[in-house]
Amino acid sequence: MKILILSVLLLNIFSIISAQPLKIYCIDVDQGSSTLIVSPANKYILIDAGDYETGYNYGDTVLRLIRNLGITHLDYTLATHYHADHIGGMPTVIYGLSGSGHNDSILHYCYDRADTYTTTQYIYYKNAVAGKRRTIGIGETIDLGGGAFMFCVVRNGRTLLGDTVIPSDENDRCIGMVLKYGSFKLSIDGDLAGYNSGGYRDLETKIAPIVRNVNVLIVNHHGSRYSTNNVFLDSLRPQAATISMGVYPPNTYGFPKQEVINRLVNHNTYIYQMNNNSTGGTIPSGHGRILNTTAAITVYNTYYTINGDSYTLNPNGIEQNTPSNIPLSIQNFQSATVKIYNISGRLILTRLIQRPSENLLNKPNDWCKNLASGIYFLHITAVPSDHQSPLYARTEKVIVLPYN
Repeated sequence: MKILILSVLLLNIFSIISAQPLKIYCIDVDQGSSTLIVSPANKYILIDAGDYETGYNYGDTVLRLIRNLGITHLDYTLATHYHADHIGGMPTVIYGLSGSGHNDSILHYCYDRADTYTTTQYIYYKNAVAGKRRTIGIGETIDLGGGAFMFCVVRNGRTLLGDTVIPSDENDRCIGMVLKYGSFKLSIDGDLAGYNSGGYRDLETKIAPIVRNVNVLIVNHHGSRYSTNNVFLDSLRPQAATISMGVYPPNTYGFPKQEVINRLVNHNTYIYQMNNNSTGGTIPSGHGRILNTTAAITVYNTYYTINGDSYTLNPNGIEQNTPSNIPLSIQNFQSATVKIYNISGRLILTRLIQRPSENLLNKPNDWCKNLASGIYFLHITAVPSDHQSPLYARTEKVIVLPYN
């Protein structure tokens, strides 16, 4: 028999910080997108892999960076959507690590939005991930170890709050993810749109209250005028943003658009632009810079860096949390997800409760009674019944002691 002692300290964010930093590489794949995440526990997830066409294969660029880092496998891949500039290079990476026609270097899953598509690059992608392919669930958490984790906020036009749009474009079907590590938070949403215009549907506004404040935003859709709207930025308030776009082949899109740059500048967001596109907008002096290389983000306990620039992390987190005295009850919330992490950041238990009928924090023994003695972190995320209020997130430090 065991007794539980709840710490009096309420944590708004996980205080499980590994001695090793979290590393994020927003890879320079020209007019495309690819992000490699290296967790403090040395777990690896590749999100998109750039384009592949005759004469240029940005999968080679991604593969070369992975090898230069000494990485020989990936734990996961994730395709935000099926446009060639996001999935075209994925077969090159998978086969380059595993051997031609094989994908055994992917230890777990190749996540995507499911369904099908008709392009040649999609067929190559589908063949490369066969047997490892998995549809990511809305709200599903990917545990990266060491206190780092990601969760899905939107897929195929449906959000974590239950809002749904009927996609009219492949970009509307994008997977959106939030990465968290201690006080640090990053948003990555592929080519998601923020306006009901040009064949797109506004999903940014719908996920804004879910994502909320972030440190870094990977700008949606390479800086298209139809993305990164003001409501989205008002909610996220990113300190820094990276824009993945390029000049080859000749960039006729004009990315990033000047209005997107202006919106970011007006929200005091410092911009890291991958390449200098003469047909795109101009970053005002003092508000960003052109990298002409990969954006490398390294996250430590109290600060993070982007290509040599340092940003301080708020030790209390940057969440605008609901007051802690609001009970998790049927009157307030539609559903709640309970997760328990051990002291090293490994996910131990996940449970979804539909329409909780009582305050879930009143009976921690229900969640922790089978755990070994030690320190744990009980994290509760709840979806408000009105679908309008912010997502409620609360973390309690839990000490499990033997009882005689």
